[in-house]
Amino acid sequence: MIWQRSPGMRQEIAESGCYYLCIVYAVAKRRTMLPLSIAYISDTLYREVTERGYMNEDCYISKAREIMDHLGLRVEYLGKKNPEYQCKPDEFAIDHYWYAPNDWHHFVTEGYDPWGISTTATKGVMTSRRIFRPVS
Repeated sequence: MIWQRSPGMRQEIAESGCYYLCIVYAVAKRRTMLPLSIAYISDTLYREVTERGYMNEDCYISKAREIMDHLGLRVEYLGKKNPEYQCKPDEFAIDHYWYAPNDWHHFVTEGYDPWGISTTATKGVMTSRRIFRPVS
């Protein structure tokens, strides 16, 4: 498993890349041929998505759907939903958590926490869900 703080991970991803890594994980779960290595995620893919304007260099994601499409998974973005939203069988969510004492924000998806076990996801509150549906 690849984590935010895996050795060799680009500093920007190690600090703020949780949403980015959740996107990569969600696509890899559905596309078995995706080359998952730290070098690919930290260098090649990072450069490709920042050059295309899908993500800022500080890992702020502006176009999650386009990153998934770039990785070979066509999806429809169904929007940002409340924490109570239950995904339909053909949907998946990337969940946003907030930990108030430190004002930390963190994303997790489908049982994957880019930190492994983060304080934000375990002690914080889910504030929203970004919902996606694969399309053919």
